[in-house]
Amino acid sequence: HNCYEFGLCLTGSGQIHIGERIYPFARSTMVAVPPNVRHLQDNNGNEPVRWRYLLFDGQALLNETPDRLKPDIRSNLDRLAGGVYYPAELCDEMTVRHVERLFRICRRGRQMNGPEADALLRLLLAWAAHTEEVKLPLTAETNLEVFGASAVQPALEYITTNYHNEIRVAQLAAACAMSESYFRRIFDENMQMSPMEYVNRFRMNRAIYMLKNTNAQVSAIAEQIGYASITTFNRNFRKYMGMTAQDWRKRVNETGNWNILNM
Repeated sequence: HNCYEFGLCLTGSGQIHIGERIYPFARSTMVAVPPNVRHLQDNNGNEPVRWRYLLFDGQALLNETPDRLKPDIRSNLDRLAGGVYYPAELCDEMTVRHVERLFRICRRGRQMNGPEADALLRLLLAWAAHTEEVKLPLTAETNLEVFGASAVQPALEYITTNYHNEIRVAQLAAACAMSESYFRRIFDENMQMSPMEYVNRFRMNRAIYMLKNTNAQVSAIAEQIGYASITTFNRNFRKYMGMTAQDWRKRVNETGNWNILNM
């Protein structure tokens, strides 16, 4: 279509194609798609898949923006070029509520460019444009290899929704309807790492996000992402990041420079 689109997954799971890239989606996954970029989805299983879609005219938004703010809006729109994927685990509650509020405004037949909708849309656009840590696109080759009808996709979805609980390889194998030994081999071939290495990296990325964007204590973060022992969390964090969580947070607050782990 010839407008911008924000999409928020409410239920179900599958893969979403944005241009030549393919990503997994589940509940609370978000995407931002600019005009004239091909996008479609493949749904998994029989679970109903529902999305919220918000369409808006970028040029109209620019025209209605005061001149002094136009460069910022134009820059934010440019950052969405090619389409952006936001994994479910990194979409905060406030962003989801913004989408839901905008959707309700549109459903009631009110103007998308009314004062309330205009303010919410600008906030959502700013979040989408500047949340750099969740808009690192995978290459087309990596996507097709890892997520193109991947046999381990159910395990990835299980990790996405259960990372805060204890996870065993046997549970991941069962999600994929495989024996544990066969699952380990297929997972290694698809993801180039072991299942528990993937779980640890997933949890570390979640910890990184929370250390950067919240004031929660390290012990609370460790518990929320599935570590029963703060000692185990500290050991893993130092292994992946080369320093303690406290030192990492201090460095990021001082420099503003940070990154997530490759998955």
